[in-house]
Parts: sequence; C-alpha cells; structure tokens
Amino acid sequence: MRDAALCFAHVELLRASEGKATESEEATRRAMVLSMYYIAQSQSLKVVRSRYGSVRGHWLSLLYRFQKGQTMIRPVFRSDVIGKQPISKVLLKQWAEEVLHEDQSTEDSGLSRQLRAGNNLVFSPQTALPK
Repeated sequence: MRDAALCFAHVELLRASEGKATESEEATRRAMVLSMYYIAQSQSLKVVRSRYGSVRGHWLSLLYRFQKGQTMIRPVFRSDVIGKQPISKVLLKQWAEEVLHEDQSTEDSGLSRQLRAGNNLVFSPQTALPK
C-alpha cells in the first residue's frame, strides 16, 4: 500500500510539474494529502521532530527530475514562517530556490550525488504554482 501511494504521489507531482494537473479543489486536496503522507513516511519528519520537538511549521515537497528518468522527492521544513496567512508565491519561490542551491552545494545530498554521476536536472518551463 505504501509503495503504491508513493508511486501515485510521484505521478501526481510529475503531472503538476508538466502543467497537466487538474485545477480543482479535489486535485489540490489529493496532492496535499499525498505530500503529507510522503513526509510522514520520510526520515525528514523524524529529524525535524527530534531537532525541534514538533513538526509544526511549513513543509515543502520539491520534485527533482533527472535526464535519465529518475525522480526524487525532497521534503523541506521551516519553523520560522509560522503564521495564520499562507506563504506568498514570492516567498515560496525564494524558498524553493534556496533549497535547490543548498542541495546543489552540499556534497553529500542526493541531488549532488546524481549530478556528480552525470545525471543532470530537467527543468520544466511550467510552474506548479497556482496562478
């Protein structure tokens, strides 16, 4: 069941990155549930819980796509932007760019290992951010 849900989450995230996601409340809800499920199963959740004592904050799931066809989901946590208002698109974009830069610069990150192996990233001309 877990593997099927993760596979489905990958497919949904890929569709969104290609601009093929359905613009509906149900699709948005499903994507959020799948992202939360993926994060709940990740090592990142355990690290955040032990480091901060809580998982309360904002979570971001980045989907890295590589030229050789692989994908990698990268959960990210921030505790410093907690508030009642949603994160602005500008802040969300800045946050994603910071994580990408950090992942490219950190020698032992999964992204860096893929890049060193000659497996370059595929950037989508579309954005998955809502308009």
